[in-house]
Amino acid sequence: MRVSILASGSSGNITLLETERTRLLVDAGLGKRETLARLAAAGRTVEQLDGILITHEHTDHCNGLPQMLGLWKAPLYVTEPTMDAMQRMLPVTFGKRLKRVETIQPGQHFAVGDIDVHAFAIPHDAADPIGFTFRSNGAKMAMVTDLGYMPELVKVHLRAADCLVLESNHDLDMLKVGPYPWVVKQRVLSRTGHLSNHAVSEYLSDREFEVLKLLAAGKSVSDIGEQISLSASTVSTYRARILTKMNLKTNADLTLYSVEHKLI
Repeated sequence: MRVSILASGSSGNITLLETERTRLLVDAGLGKRETLARLAAAGRTVEQLDGILITHEHTDHCNGLPQMLGLWKAPLYVTEPTMDAMQRMLPVTFGKRLKRVETIQPGQHFAVGDIDVHAFAIPHDAADPIGFTFRSNGAKMAMVTDLGYMPELVKVHLRAADCLVLESNHDLDMLKVGPYPWVVKQRVLSRTGHLSNHAVSEYLSDREFEVLKLLAAGKSVSDIGEQISLSASTVSTYRARILTKMNLKTNADLTLYSVEHKLI
């Protein structure tokens, strides 16, 4: 499975997901010219798409959708409330270029080609915002781009992901003293706004510390993966990062350090 993030941010979001048999576009926040230019820059040529998935109706995620539908004529996968919202805000060419709409809903599993997709609800100020997990050939990729906080249920969906695309939107102090109007700051900071760098750091640190404790207790990488629903490669990555941060070389060193410093 190959993931190409062509754009991420308030000016547009668009991601290409590929296997040997299937190509999906997640969101369509850029116009035709810019999308093609970024595909070329990434060394990707897309003659046919198997589907376009939309996370929510904000313009930075769907503004280029009419042009994408005209270019690739792919099926559109979207929830009903998001579809209704887009029909109200996008130009009439959107409706004219729709060839096939697959209505999905949070909690639903469905397949596009050889990719198994799971949609799940996320907290954001949109009609029916969703995140996705994608599985193919034994690999799992999770994608949550706009959410105000990390509910436990979202964390469950992100477990055991070999690749995680997760927004880290702002520095809290910089946002508070920045030039944005107060109403915008309130929206960004709300539980239906966007994740701060600190919130993402806390989420990632929690998982890392969990792996640390299990490694120090003598658990193997495979046992840890099974116990806390992480892939072996992810656990190995955490292990390497932990040992580097702590200037240690082996699990035995980690166990000794953890006992001495009462980490376990």
